Parts: sequence; structure tokens; C-alpha cells
Amino acid sequence: KLEEENTSPLQSVIDFFNNPPNLPVDIFLHILQLHNIQIYFTDDGNNLNLALQNTSLEFDKLNIKEPFRISFYTDLFFDNTSVQIKRFPIAFNLYMHLKDFDFSNATSYINSLILSNNGTLFTIDLKLDNYKNPHLILEAVGTNFTNKFIEPLNNLPAFIIPQINLNADLNFNLDTLFLKLNSLKFITSFSNTSAEGDINLLDKITYKIKSDTTIYLDKLNQTTTLISDFEPNGKVLANVNLTENDLIAKIDLQDVSANNKTYFGNIKNLNGKIEVKSIKDIEISNINALLNGNRLDLSAKYHETQDKALLEASLKAKKLYLSYDTKTLFGKKNKDIDKKVNNQNKQENLEGKTEENQEQKSLLHNWKLPPLTTKIKVDIKDLKAPSINGKDVKFTLNLDNVQSDLSKANGKLILETKNGKIKDIYTLTEANIVVKSLFV
Repeated sequence: KLEEENTSPLQSVIDFFNNPPNLPVDIFLHILQLHNIQIYFTDDGNNLNLALQNTSLEFDKLNIKEPFRISFYTDLFFDNTSVQIKRFPIAFNLYMHLKDFDFSNATSYINSLILSNNGTLFTIDLKLDNYKNPHLILEAVGTNFTNKFIEPLNNLPAFIIPQINLNADLNFNLDTLFLKLNSLKFITSFSNTSAEGDINLLDKITYKIKSDTTIYLDKLNQTTTLISDFEPNGKVLANVNLTENDLIAKIDLQDVSANNKTYFGNIKNLNGKIEVKSIKDIEISNINALLNGNRLDLSAKYHETQDKALLEASLKAKKLYLSYDTKTLFGKKNKDIDKKVNNQNKQENLEGKTEENQEQKSLLHNWKLPPLTTKIKVDIKDLKAPSINGKDVKFTLNLDNVQSDLSKANGKLILETKNGKIKDIYTLTEANIVVKSLFV
């Protein structure tokens, strides 16, 4: 019938709920228990293996008039070329009330859907009212969520999130395929997010979502050493409005601090605002902070029209004392490195990265942006760093007609300093391509 009428599976489900069967007799099954079921599935073509082991399924007072219960347990095993799950227990109790297939009033409730693996535990409660135009309420609690939860996460750096809470309330219209997110709250040990919005899945997907997020940076220390090595503190607030065409956001940095001798030293009292009026109009208001005890001020903005774009940035500091470990940050450099080694490295890069370079070039060509004008100014009265120091240091970058594929640019790049001294040009020029272009 589906082939004859060319009806989609989703439409068939919708038609079933709109026109439920009219059964001539009542159905009642007092109890049905199935235990120790083993199910195996293999797809050699896709190198996929799936198994449900130790599976138990129990129906208690199954009928179409009164509430009944379904209990389920299984151990999931999954293996393909990219994902391997050795054992993943799944268990839940499902309570249903079909009300004689009056799906407008039918209800379902999943109590304590349990997902547990390698010390991580997720408990999920889910309530569904009105099968014709479903109203869904979801509550989920996770404890000790780590990268060991499932194998695809194992490749990530080690992390642990002690507590996760998710609450969602949404309505879905099956006829118009319109999803309304009444409310969503996502709370972790270090953040708090609330959201609401609409998603239209009919024909062209459109959406409009609003969210508010607060991140407590000191709590991030508990998650991973990648973050705790920087000893972050302070608070970040973000208000985001997202549509299929644009992004509007306001980000507020409040008393942010960090400490890491390898990269920058110590940052304190970092405050400022970032406003995204659209993805083509971004402004960083005056961000100020104490870097190694000395104040610096940073501001920037990006504005794009159909035929041109402008990037402006400014950094000012009376004293800028940088503290970092040059050996760790840039690697050990010997001024006696001869040209033979450099030429050998260049040849290896040319031979080994030809395909990678071609791919990067194609990505840049596909990244369509209007010609960019760049105006960057750095003004530092007193600069001290492991590789360079100077007085009245001024750096200016003025470029016009910068193409999105970086194939063309016109302008000037100037560095001025008084009483300056470069202590280690080899380390300094390893910082980035802009610094290297000044000296090499």
C-alpha cells in the first residue's frame, strides 16, 4: 500500500494516529515475561555488528482501556569501523494508557530510563501526552559524566562533569511538523542555560531560538586538566538569539582571571562586552584587564556589507610585561640551525602535504567574503618579554583589498620602537607569520 500510494513512513504514522483502528473486542494480557533473549545482527558490507544480550521484556496487564506497564532491560554491544561499545546496559519502565486508541488523550510515561557505563549514570524520565499533537516533558540527571562513558569519547582529553541536569518541555504538531520548545534548562556543575524557541520542519527548515547562559569559570577547574592548568576564575554571561539566517548575541565577561606561566603569566580583573549584532556586525567593547599586574585595553569591531568588509582593532598598554616559557611555548631553537635542515624540512612539507595544501586552498576559495580592509594598532609605552623589549612600541597594520583566499592584499605593516632590544630573533619569529614577516 505504501508503494502504491507513494506514502512516506512518517505520513503513515500520522495517519494511524488520526484514524486509529476500531477493534471489535477488548484486548487484555495479564502478564507476559521474556528473559535471557539474545539478538545478533551482522552487516558484512558495512562492517557492522550489533548485539542485544541478556535482554528481558515484561508486559503487565497489557490492554487498550486501562494503564499498563512494560519493563525492559538489555546489554547493548556495537562495533563498526569508527565506534565500539563493548557493553552498554539499558533499562526502563514504560507506563502507557491508550484509552481505547483515543490518541488525543492517550499518555505514556517512561520512569527511570537508566544508561550506565564505566562509572557514568544517566537517569531519564519522560512523559508524553496526546499522540496526535504530542506534548513531551523530559527530565534527565547525569552523574560523573566522563570521556569513558562510551568509546567515541575516549579519544577526547580526559574530562569529568560531576552533575548534569536537563529539563525540557515541548509540543510537536504532526500535521505541520512544527516544534515549539516551551522551555529548556540545562544545568551542569559549572554552567546554567535556559532556552526557548520554534522549529519548523516542513519543507525548508526554519528556526528561532533564544537562550541565556552563565558559565562559572572556577567550576571548570573540576572538569579537565586542559582547563585547570590555566586556573580560570570569574563569570561569563551570554544571551543568544539564533535563526537559520543570522545570529545575535551579547557576551559579558565579569572579573575573569587566569594564570599560566607557560603562555602568558597572570591575568586579573578582565572585564568587557562582546556584541554580535549579526554575523556581519561584531563589536568588542573596551575589554580591560591586568596582565602581570599592568593594565591593558583592547577593542575591536568587524562590519561587513555586500561588497566590502572592515576589521579594526586596538591594543593599548602603558606597561606590558609578558611572562612565558619560550622553550615550552616555541620549542628549543638553536641560532646555528643551518640552511640544510631548513631546506630538508621544506622539501618534506612540499612532498608530504601536497594534498593537504590543495584541500586548504580549495576551502579558502569556497570561503566567499567581500574584500577586507584591516586596521590594527598596538601602542605599548614599555614592553618587556623574554624575546624582546622596548620603549614606545608601536605596531600598525593597514591592509586593503584582502581577498578571502589570501591571494591578494595591499598595504603596510610597520613596527617602531625606541631603546629596543631583540634578545632571541629565532624564538621571536616563531610566534606567528605576522611577526616573522617583520624580521625575515
